[in-house]
Amino acid sequence: MTSSMEKSKFKTVQEVIATGEGIPERYLYKHTDDSEGQTLNVPVPEILTIDIPTIDLHSLLSSSDDGREELSKLHSALSTWGVFQAMNHGITEAFLDKIYELTKQFFALPTEEKQKYAREIDGYQGYGNDMILTDDQVLDWNDRLDLLAYPEDQRQLKFWPEIPVEFR
Repeated sequence: MTSSMEKSKFKTVQEVIATGEGIPERYLYKHTDDSEGQTLNVPVPEILTIDIPTIDLHSLLSSSDDGREELSKLHSALSTWGVFQAMNHGITEAFLDKIYELTKQFFALPTEEKQKYAREIDGYQGYGNDMILTDDQVLDWNDRLDLLAYPEDQRQLKFWPEIPVEFR
């Protein structure tokens, strides 16, 4: 296991890019090319392209055969993937655009500002990158801001950025 001290010193992706030091080994997936016996170091996002299941929420709410079929797809997506992409959810494009813009503004802030909302060691909510569970874990090439909105009693506003002002 990686110690708490090592976890807290781990650089964010933004910090790695700013220093120009290249992609650290922790972000590389070791892939052996069987035809030539060479080991290739490939950044995880390039090797793990996946098609996340899509669920049509409008169909899901239908009492017809389409609704039952969509329910079956939802069950499969959650039990197999644990995630799905929702379509026909009723959220306006304007609202989604606003969320996207505010998110871009947050991630463009200096690291010091974002660290004010840092995820606690072994916590889920907050700003940071992957939780490091093992010494040989390959990490995702991203920084993230995980926030729980619902149920409201589990929302921890200390992790919700104050900048940009409209974020909260």
